[in-house]
Amino acid sequence: MNRSLVWLLFIGAGCRTTGAGLDTAPLVVEEDEEDDDRFIDADMDGFSVEEDCDDGDATVFPNAEEICDGRDNDCDAEVDEAVHDGWLLMATKNNGDIFEVDTSTAERTLFTTLDAELYATSGAVEPNGSRVWMQSLDDELVTVDICDGAVAAQGARSWSTGALDFGPGGTLYAINNPTSELLAVDTDGTAETIGPLGLPLGSSGMAFDCTRQQLYAIDGEQDILFQIDVETGAAIERIPLQPDFEFVGLAYDARIDAMWASAKEELYRLDHLTGEVEYVGEIDDNDLMLHPPCP
Repeated sequence: MNRSLVWLLFIGAGCRTTGAGLDTAPLVVEEDEEDDDRFIDADMDGFSVEEDCDDGDATVFPNAEEICDGRDNDCDAEVDEAVHDGWLLMATKNNGDIFEVDTSTAERTLFTTLDAELYATSGAVEPNGSRVWMQSLDDELVTVDICDGAVAAQGARSWSTGALDFGPGGTLYAINNPTSELLAVDTDGTAETIGPLGLPLGSSGMAFDCTRQQLYAIDGEQDILFQIDVETGAAIERIPLQPDFEFVGLAYDARIDAMWASAKEELYRLDHLTGEVEYVGEIDDNDLMLHPPCP
């Protein structure tokens, strides 16, 4: 058969003709039960589920514009880096100031000033990085929008001030210092007691090692670092520390698999597996938080 005729027959097999002439609608191919991910684009943003890091959101796709919304808009495994230049160690003060901290020098740059007085010894960044949860001086649990600094009350706080952080499963945990108990905190401010830590506390800081899925805390009275059993609340694996951690902040940094700790007016890099500390510089703040909290 003539080669040109074969080519025309092949083209015609992929089209349909109607009374109005040639129908150029794409040919619909029926997929079998196990659809090929290369052709699935649930949010219709031009990227298949195989390429897209969130195929349920049309504003999230590879090389999209990164905006401050607590999401990885451009699918590069970093959150809000266009606004905050990637990872950000933050420090808080009671007057509502939040600072960005240079982890090589401990120098601070004002990040935002809040129209609220807060217990600066307690702050926790949401797992998605969009908000910071803190305790206000008028006994409320509040959230701070990381993008615009807006403060919103979530509910009356039902426990005394202490450490605060998100842990396994995205649960918000708090340490009730007067009773030395671990609490699971609801987003409306109510809290459920998990159990006693088994040691008296002074000031405390708490951080979640998301690499090992382990919650840690520092006691400023006994100068020890310890793991917390989130099922029972018990303090386990206690490690003595050298500096005086009377006023303490604690934040886990997955980039270096270590923690940042503040002791009085000093910033330290802390190996939470051995207890070894390295002095960084002076810092006049209380709690420490890392944004985003985990990769």
